[in-house]
Amino acid sequence: MNTVNMTEVVFVNGLGVLLMLMLMLSRHQNKSARYYGDGLVNAMIAMTLAGCLAETASFLVDGRVFLFSRQLNYLFNSICFIGTSSVGYLWCLFVELRVYHSVLRLRRRGLILLLPLAAVWVLCLLNLGGTGLLFFVSRENIYSRGTWVVIPYLVLFFYYADSLITARRSRRNTLHLRFYPMYYFILPCIVGTVIQGLVYGISIGWTTVAVAMIFIHIQTQSMNVMVDALSGLYNRRFLDEILDRLRRRGIRTIYGVMLDVNGFKQINDNYGHAEGDQAIRHIGQLLSDALSGNSTAIRYAGDEFVLLIHTEDEEEVKTLIERIHKAAEAFSRQNRKPYPLSFSVGCVRYDCVSGDREEFLTAMDERMYEAKKAYYALTENERRRRQDDGEP
Repeated sequence: MNTVNMTEVVFVNGLGVLLMLMLMLSRHQNKSARYYGDGLVNAMIAMTLAGCLAETASFLVDGRVFLFSRQLNYLFNSICFIGTSSVGYLWCLFVELRVYHSVLRLRRRGLILLLPLAAVWVLCLLNLGGTGLLFFVSRENIYSRGTWVVIPYLVLFFYYADSLITARRSRRNTLHLRFYPMYYFILPCIVGTVIQGLVYGISIGWTTVAVAMIFIHIQTQSMNVMVDALSGLYNRRFLDEILDRLRRRGIRTIYGVMLDVNGFKQINDNYGHAEGDQAIRHIGQLLSDALSGNSTAIRYAGDEFVLLIHTEDEEEVKTLIERIHKAAEAFSRQNRKPYPLSFSVGCVRYDCVSGDREEFLTAMDERMYEAKKAYYALTENERRRRQDDGEP
């Protein structure tokens, strides 16, 4: 490799390293900037940093013969191939989590999406045996591309396409926050990957990923004003935004469901506000996992939550409410908390075009409080029955 190319490699990848270090420092210093899916973003930052360093090291050792130089060349290039596909996989998971907020859904999708990445891992392991499937390093320690080198790139583009489909489905559903940073990430990455794939010796792929990560960080912060940090659900501001959007799009019918946590004050009073906050986190995840693609959950205020369901089938709404009740019962049985979780629920049908928003919210609230009164009346009767029967 000539000096000009090496200078370009060190400079461009050094810029990528600098950007990732600055992003890591900024996120560490400003903890309020953290957001849902933070662990996936941290993993992408770490992978991008490793990719910039490994690619630079691969160019530095290429064509130079010293002790273990050939093995290092194989190692560094394998890290680059695995890292490229891994960033695409992590990006898919990040989009899935930001759109649907469901860890359960993420786990199911994550296992399916893992298969292409696993294939790249297998190819890299086979390649270490000198098969030359992805690349080959000669005895003179010179790198050359293999017959199947295009496969990791195809896997990467598959992940980008899948993330676009996920975001498009969420927009079509109308009840999810539009994931604006999609093209801020994908376009720079595709341009860098294509250029580097077509012209060996140009090092730009990982740095474009680093630039895209900066874009994602900035854009996601602007989206966080719509997300409740504690529960991970959307917030009241999003509720106003989504009802305006539904009205503009002429969508006539949705169902609104208001849920209030039974006995939440006792959780705070008896076990402390830290445990109360933990209960809100559990509830946020419980609701996210119970929802289907045509519904969304919002933390309305305190321990009150609102579900919006885009359907004209009331039975579908009843099925969803029943699923949430069963999920709360399962949580109370399985998580060994000193308190149970249950909800009082009020459900209302709403015309987004001609209906009055305040009347809609008030109607949900009133029906929820009717259910709340019935719950406490039942609880009081049960307490008296136990006293009469001499039960503890």
